[in-house]
Amino acid sequence: MRIAQVIHGFPPEYMAGSEVYTHALVSELAKRHDLSVFTRIENPYKEKYETEIQKRNGFDVFRINNTSRHPRFKSRYRDKAIESEFENFLDLYDPEIMHFGHLNHLSTAMVLQAKERGIPVIFTLHDFWLICQRGQFLMGDFSICDGQDDRKCARCLSKWVPKKEALAEIGKRMRYLKKVMSGVDLYIAPSRFLMDKFIEFGVPENRIIYSDYGFDTSRFNGFKRSRSSKVRFGYIGTHIRSKGVNILMDAFNQINSNDVELKIYGRRMKDTVYLESMIQREGVKFMGGYDNQDVAKVLAGLDAIVVPSIWYENSPLVIHEAFLARIPVIASNKGGMAEYIHHMDNGLLFDLGNSRDLADKILMLAENRELIEELGGNAPPVKSIEKHAEELVEIYNQFL
Repeated sequence: MRIAQVIHGFPPEYMAGSEVYTHALVSELAKRHDLSVFTRIENPYKEKYETEIQKRNGFDVFRINNTSRHPRFKSRYRDKAIESEFENFLDLYDPEIMHFGHLNHLSTAMVLQAKERGIPVIFTLHDFWLICQRGQFLMGDFSICDGQDDRKCARCLSKWVPKKEALAEIGKRMRYLKKVMSGVDLYIAPSRFLMDKFIEFGVPENRIIYSDYGFDTSRFNGFKRSRSSKVRFGYIGTHIRSKGVNILMDAFNQINSNDVELKIYGRRMKDTVYLESMIQREGVKFMGGYDNQDVAKVLAGLDAIVVPSIWYENSPLVIHEAFLARIPVIASNKGGMAEYIHHMDNGLLFDLGNSRDLADKILMLAENRELIEELGGNAPPVKSIEKHAEELVEIYNQFL
């Protein structure tokens, strides 16, 4: 089967959840099928829209250089130059199935281009970007938005659009995105929460299913956690504000104990300097970035993971990786996080954005190592990438 995957970034340049998942899926599918990937890079030293093809282990990666900082709002969801190169990609690889993952920094019209050629379109949803231009249902002040509404959305456009034009521009975006979304044959949502949000928006229930991600479970063969006199909490992810790292830092500063340690993993970004300035106690370590191939080694040095996001999240990879390591997770009590973490069963939930409540939950584990082992031992099974790929091939075959 000739399968094409489309994603807005691809390892090793991009290592967020959707990119890491797509790389694992492509690598597995390529063992039995013809795989090609269409993605973008952002290289200021190359010509804008310059393309290249990388030969990877069993598949091709077709990369287009998009250095645009989106001077116009429309270019955030339509880019004719990218659409032109996508036509070349389709001519070159002639896929039988198109599987989209994310279209930010690309062009949403690519869905319609595939449909015009009669190619079935599958779309895995990783966030809310199709129905929220910010992608995370967060307002400009970082408060949670409860759903798509043109007037509310217009208030979030001050970064790109003059206030008097905002409502008209968001109206154009949503009308076009509804047209694009109607061209998708099947949506796959890795959390029921995400699925329900898209049904609420108007996606027919018979065109969307729930199916969680698959993982390379072999990385955890023979996994064993190291021991320490301290209780080691970890944060793994990017350091952007929506991930709530500042909430975690504030919570940790409130803990009056020398028996706890916080390790913060993730790529250094502008926010990192701000976070480092928040440190008011010993025991906080910025560990820098890591290769997802080494995630088991990272988790071996931790006793619990904290996912303090202030947005709904979807199906965080780090939660599943913690399940594989059988260590508990402390997470915000909203969205996909609350769907996978069951309070006092396989982890703890705290009130989203409430650093005092998070500090209390951290102390609950810090003062009770037996509870750490009990919650970690209740981790649910995690789907393997092999099983996940088999399920997807069955889905693809339904549309061929």
